[in-house]
Amino acid sequence: MVSQEISNQEKQKRARSKVILYVILVAIFSSVFYYLIIASQSLETWVLPLMWSPAVAGLIALLVYDRSIRGVGWRQGKVKYLVAGAAIPLIYWLVIYAVIWIFGWGEFVGFSDFTSLFKLAISGILISIFLALGEEIGWRGVLVPNLSKFTTFTLTAVISGAIWGLWHYPLIVTRLYAANTNIIYQLLCFSVGIIGVATMLAWFRLRSGSVWPAVLFHAVHNTLIDSVFQNATFDTDITPYIGTEFGIGLALTGIVLFLIFWTRRAAVEGDQTAPGKLESAAQTA
Repeated sequence: MVSQEISNQEKQKRARSKVILYVILVAIFSSVFYYLIIASQSLETWVLPLMWSPAVAGLIALLVYDRSIRGVGWRQGKVKYLVAGAAIPLIYWLVIYAVIWIFGWGEFVGFSDFTSLFKLAISGILISIFLALGEEIGWRGVLVPNLSKFTTFTLTAVISGAIWGLWHYPLIVTRLYAANTNIIYQLLCFSVGIIGVATMLAWFRLRSGSVWPAVLFHAVHNTLIDSVFQNATFDTDITPYIGTEFGIGLALTGIVLFLIFWTRRAAVEGDQTAPGKLESAAQTA
């Protein structure tokens, strides 16, 4: 019994060390590309290595402490979690922009060519999957499961969401990745929204044992807002305050997602988050 407690303490200590190393490496790697992006005032050249900085940092942390990258959650997991990951962003973006169109806060201009739109969406999702994988290997593949080994689900969700949100701040405050509204308003809405989304993604990662629901979610979320709903909307002065990733719509969505998945935290706490039991528990989910 004593040896079991020591073993668990050692695993918790190792998980904590992995998280610390991971965060330090993400900060170092990302700062290089943030500097290059801000200096050039362009996202095009350096956005790929920036979005893969969390993955590189996470894989290094795993190799240093585990001598393996198996802990990322490479297996597919149950299809229902993959479907949910892809469907949820479609639902909330449709609701947000339907409200915008109905109340006249933005004008629906439609899609002139559905074939072109379909091709654009498919190609956009494929590209986004590759880009999202770079982030999700780090955030949900490494950060979330290791946080869950030494803290509660609530703190795992909030801490991972806060770190994920802060990682975006340099581009928001420099307006290279932002809307045409007050920066404080954007940071507030974005932060609330991303912590809610992070709560859902942490739940999916721990429940399914797979990183892929988060990857699909991230890819579909980005593609829909960048290539579909914004293109279908003629903005008024109020549109950016409601839509985009920096409006009240996503913030309210984040609150709803937080409440839904936080109230279901029992499914991923207890034995499932105990050191060494996360993966085996996910197999039976």
